Amino acid sequence: GCRELILALGRARDMERAALVATRSEQCGRLLNVQAFTALVEVACRAGRWKQAEDVIGQMEEAGVQPNAVTYTALMNSLGKAGQWRRVEKLFARMAESGVQPDAVAYTTLMDAYGRAKEWDAAERVLGAMKAGGVEPNVITYTTLIDILGKHGQWHRAEEALEEMQSKGLEPDRVTYNVVMDALARAGKLAEVREAMERMRQRRLRPDKYTYTSLVLAIGRQPRSRIAAEAANVLAEMKADGVKPDQFIYSALFNTLGRSGRLEPVAALEEAVEREGARMDRETYLAALDAYGRCGEWELCESTWERMLEDGFNPSKGAYAVRFHALCRCRQWPRAKALLAEMRAAGFPVGSKLYTSLLSGLAKERSWGLVGEVLQAMRAKALHVDTFTYTRLIVEAVRTEEWTQMDALMEQMKTGNPTGRDSKYFDTIREALVMQQLEEGASNEARIRVKRIIAEEAAAKQGETRDEEHTARSDSAPDFNPHVEPAGQLNQQTDGEAEELVSNGGLVAEVPREEVKVFRF
Repeated sequence: GCRELILALGRARDMERAALVATRSEQCGRLLNVQAFTALVEVACRAGRWKQAEDVIGQMEEAGVQPNAVTYTALMNSLGKAGQWRRVEKLFARMAESGVQPDAVAYTTLMDAYGRAKEWDAAERVLGAMKAGGVEPNVITYTTLIDILGKHGQWHRAEEALEEMQSKGLEPDRVTYNVVMDALARAGKLAEVREAMERMRQRRLRPDKYTYTSLVLAIGRQPRSRIAAEAANVLAEMKADGVKPDQFIYSALFNTLGRSGRLEPVAALEEAVEREGARMDRETYLAALDAYGRCGEWELCESTWERMLEDGFNPSKGAYAVRFHALCRCRQWPRAKALLAEMRAAGFPVGSKLYTSLLSGLAKERSWGLVGEVLQAMRAKALHVDTFTYTRLIVEAVRTEEWTQMDALMEQMKTGNPTGRDSKYFDTIREALVMQQLEEGASNEARIRVKRIIAEEAAAKQGETRDEEHTARSDSAPDFNPHVEPAGQLNQQTDGEAEELVSNGGLVAEVPREEVKVFRF
């Protein structure tokens, strides 16, 4: 029918013909029903044209066709994935106000939108709203909530959600167990992850690669001394469960074994990859390179980089960053510095973060002369030396009792970035000074500088207060920002993009003299 044809054209990304089908149907007297209108909404959502999808819902109401839960949910799902959670809220409320009873799918879609926006507590409240509205949560609802809670460090709540789900007679499936194990793994609960895997097997649910990824993640959160032993049998366990490791698993294992700081298990894993005949992709090579860097083996880092290039993987900016940090971990400062020049020659911009890592390493080595050279190079390239960079350098100066360097850095910070001297900046330095006082054999210099820091912070705050009073006296006009938009609407940039889409042939309903609707993308 019309709906199937519109959806087929939407999957083919032929938006113009999908709109033409809708228009021709109207012209031939075949009025679009709710299914056909919903198909148009889904087509617009697939193209990321949320404003046009909302317009279709408005056209439905004008035509006397009541949108159903599927119509609203299609748009809510698209908006949620785009991070437009406030618009999802408004659409959900509009659905209820129009007399459409939200179903479990609609509630779950709202919950997912909150989760993507990192509003885990709001996502949890949706479950209570479902129950109050007489809608029973299903397995997908609970699985979605467990996943959201786990990703935001709320593993206790995730376990409670699982228990509640089971108390209602709902059986967890493989996806549910996987998100539970992911929540536990992020909290480093290795024993609990293994228990969950065993419960899966008891329910005749075979673990998959996502299950083992959580296991490897949990192992990586253990003390360094335990990591290699815990990871030793992972590949054998996978083989027993009939799970073939892929590049994703191998990358996770390299990352985990690298945290142990031991070369032997990392080298053994690379041998196992070769023995299995598995082809390493760019991410696997970079994970291996990073692991060798954590082991202090810079030569193996460089040979891994060369093999990656020989396999036809061109380096990206992120790949250069991994190699750079590996060289820094191996204290290969001249090589790391030369790599920054290589990055620029390859056309990749070098930002302040990479320089900050190099500066921090040089400061730990007390190479203050090189620190000065790098800072000068940053300024010559018009790179802003931010508060974070200065703070890390000052803390290293405190730790090594380089008081002259500390004073010089603080003066540079005061001159070059006075607005960056916020409370966090002062708190971090004061804490470092206090910790240094507790060191055995520490000099009295730290105590003297604590008093100086307190005085500087008070002076900085007093200066801010004077600036605020001056601003308040000079501002005679009311505080009005013409760019602030009502809550729930798109921000200025998004609105501009929507207007551009419409002007370039977006989904618009026109009413000609013969009162025939025209749908255009």
